[in-house]
Amino acid sequence: ESREAPATMVLAKGPEGQSRNVKTLDEKLVKLEEPGAREGKRMCVVEGRHRGLTGRVLKVVKQEGRSDRAQLELDASGEVVTIRTGELADLGTRDADRAMRKKDDRASGKGDDRAMGKRDDGEGGKK
Repeated sequence: ESREAPATMVLAKGPEGQSRNVKTLDEKLVKLEEPGAREGKRMCVVEGRHRGLTGRVLKVVKQEGRSDRAQLELDASGEVVTIRTGELADLGTRDADRAMRKKDDRASGKGDDRAMGKRDDGEGGKK
């Protein structure tokens, strides 16, 4: 007799990553993926210096008295960075989408001048 709770089975996400409600006859259910950081999972950074970047979790480091941290290999550069798990979000969530949108705004110059490293010289011009 197994004492573990059975896995929650759901329909696979649609083409845009959204949940679906209608199942065709030949479609199989898949296990519901647990939220949060774990090895091998792709996630998005939602806070800090790497906000808006995605990567794969290499390992989760738990230290007593400190928040859990994840070593993340960034997709864009291949760089391995250590980030608090609270600063990560599952891909396709509202937080991840918002962080990626802010990253795009910074890259295209839509952010405010201070965020772009510009300052006012006091004479109406920008430096």
